[in-house]
Amino acid sequence: MNMKKLFLAAAAGAFLMTSALPSASAARTDAYRDMLVKHSCTVKYENITPAERIHNRDKVSLTESYGKMTTPELYTNQSYKGVLVLSGDDKYVEVRYPEYVRCELTKGDDVYRYQGDIKKNSVKYHSDAGNGKVKADKADQESQLLYGENFGPTEVSQLLSVMLKPEQKPAGTAYYYYVNGGALGNGMTYEDYRADFDNGLGAVRYYFQGNQLVKIAAARYQHRADGSLDGQKCILKIDEFSATPEESYLNLPAGIKAVTDKK
Repeated sequence: MNMKKLFLAAAAGAFLMTSALPSASAARTDAYRDMLVKHSCTVKYENITPAERIHNRDKVSLTESYGKMTTPELYTNQSYKGVLVLSGDDKYVEVRYPEYVRCELTKGDDVYRYQGDIKKNSVKYHSDAGNGKVKADKADQESQLLYGENFGPTEVSQLLSVMLKPEQKPAGTAYYYYVNGGALGNGMTYEDYRADFDNGLGAVRYYFQGNQLVKIAAARYQHRADGSLDGQKCILKIDEFSATPEESYLNLPAGIKAVTDKK
């Protein structure tokens, strides 16, 4: 199933759950939402808010829905740079630290997950298939229908997905509605979105320089069982968000090749 058909199937299921909700939108985020929906964009960013260590189990983690690419303990709580490229049925997701990079390349229904160790600007790639090798997994279409498309690590996927309309998300996905917008000076403007939960709230602010998205900041707060508050925050610095897919990312890089099991 290609991405267009997959998206339409998810939208059809979500529409019954969300059609009664208000649908407020703001002009600047509309353009970026359309790039995601059309599956045609290049996004480059930096997450400047590394997650707080909670317990030792988070030494091995990535996205909740796509748990096959693990992060070494050394990098789990560091800031990182990321890349997302969407082009039709193809997709590339990258998370990069100073000495380590992990990648996920989707070509149609095939998904290649591999990592690289960076030394002196040179990358040595490897995967479970061995050094310089990678095997294709089949795309997990059921997870995408249930949880939404993977745009990167969990926090990045969530912040980009906020821009989508309710009917463009899986049923049950948190609905962030447009609250307010304004000017901050020096050409900087913002748009605010909010979601209300049974035990707290979430807020996302998109910052623009002219019409160019330059930063996304989010916070979420929940009430614990004892009445105290628990909160998380995430700030993404957006280096590029354009409608043109950077095709150089949509093939395996030099230094790693696809292999198949021999029968």
